[in-house]
Amino acid sequence: YDLTDSRRDPNVVFPMDTLRGLVREGTVGELSHCAYTFMGGIYSARKVRDVLAPALVTRLLQDKVDVALMVPV
Repeated sequence: YDLTDSRRDPNVVFPMDTLRGLVREGTVGELSHCAYTFMGGIYSARKVRDVLAPALVTRLLQDKVDVALMVPV
């Protein structure tokens, strides 16, 4: 995976400037105080389904998140 573009401009991976603009224009109410990221390969769909996804949902519900932006890189 070539990191050149993402190192030059992190918004190509996670569009924070765009999201902040949506907040300013009133399209989005506010952004969560946390952003969750995962690195490395996903080798087990079962583990994602049974462990990772439920843990992420729990965190998002605790943070009272209405919508999640998931960016595959």
